[in-house]
Amino acid sequence: MKLSKILSIVLATLSVGVSSRPTTLSNDVQQVPADIRDEPFKVPVDIEKRAGHEETERFKNTQKYLGKQKLQLGKTYSFQVTWTQGAAGSTTKTTSPIEREMKKTQQGYGFDHTGIVVGEVVKVPVGQKYELDFKGDLYHLRAKLEGSGQKAWYKTWVESIPWDPKPTPKTVTALHLQEVSGKWEEKAVHANTAASEVSTKNGNRWQGKRNDCAEYVKAFEKAL
Repeated sequence: MKLSKILSIVLATLSVGVSSRPTTLSNDVQQVPADIRDEPFKVPVDIEKRAGHEETERFKNTQKYLGKQKLQLGKTYSFQVTWTQGAAGSTTKTTSPIEREMKKTQQGYGFDHTGIVVGEVVKVPVGQKYELDFKGDLYHLRAKLEGSGQKAWYKTWVESIPWDPKPTPKTVTALHLQEVSGKWEEKAVHANTAASEVSTKNGNRWQGKRNDCAEYVKAFEKAL
């Protein structure tokens, strides 16, 4: 067989081999899912928090008392509240020794009464929109004058009521804003139980700087 014919056969064989090889994409090309356009667009939570919204009167009053300390949706907080009418202690009588001690204690603190609030910022549906609200409870140590004259004394007990501030002629201030993690309602109950010992261990008899509303709040914050 002539050399030229042999070369022709070899070239023909190589041509068939190349054309029959399947064409593939490079491994560097990543496949894009065909249904990616169907993936829902997820809005970051913080965008929702910054979106415009209405506010309940309770939320507005709470935020007003807190001043520059801002409440945020979905978070749980505790804060101390103080009430004062005029100058601290100015409305407390001085008829008995215990009343005079009460007045002096109030003047020393710079307020008439204090308590602590624990709660969370929630959304309240209103038609097609919603309002921001602060749902929480107020815990405080109360005192009631018993007897008269030299034998007068203040009986103390702890009270918890839903937090719902209303317009008042008193000066109301909220301070010590702190975030609370976990189940705030259970934590508040536990803290209240612990702080109640301020009263019970003193025979439920008021005593300035020992069994009073401010000492109760301090014990509550420590146990929360």
